[in-house]
Amino acid sequence: MKNSNEATPGPLPVVGDIWYRYEDVLYAAPLDEFDYPTGSPRLAVELRTFQVKKVTPKGVWVGRWSSTIPYLFEGEKHRFVLFDARKQFACPSKLKALESFVARKERQSGILSSQLRRADQSVAIGKQMIDKESQSIQQIEVGVV
Repeated sequence: MKNSNEATPGPLPVVGDIWYRYEDVLYAAPLDEFDYPTGSPRLAVELRTFQVKKVTPKGVWVGRWSSTIPYLFEGEKHRFVLFDARKQFACPSKLKALESFVARKERQSGILSSQLRRADQSVAIGKQMIDKESQSIQQIEVGVV
């Protein structure tokens, strides 16, 4: 049986520690005075910070945190992060948070690639069905059945 202190490597976190999560954010293209886009949208990878609100033997409760405006995220709900989970919402170091971000995006890319392949296959099947249907309609019009 695991000792509760073995669930997380290194020292146990304490209330007030900062945990991290990277997220990708797509910013809209800038607009001119007539509200027409004047450029391209911009993709950025941004670091989000979370403060440990409570420590339990199995994990931590974290909430959004801002060093400049501490009360900014006061009303948001907290998230529980299990120490020994394979996927964690937030991580105790920026490096682990970045590794987690890359793993999430690789998984997302794989899922979307699979969906794109399936959509392409469906389009090809649909076009084949259209060809067969139009051939049978032409045969009926000519009188060949």
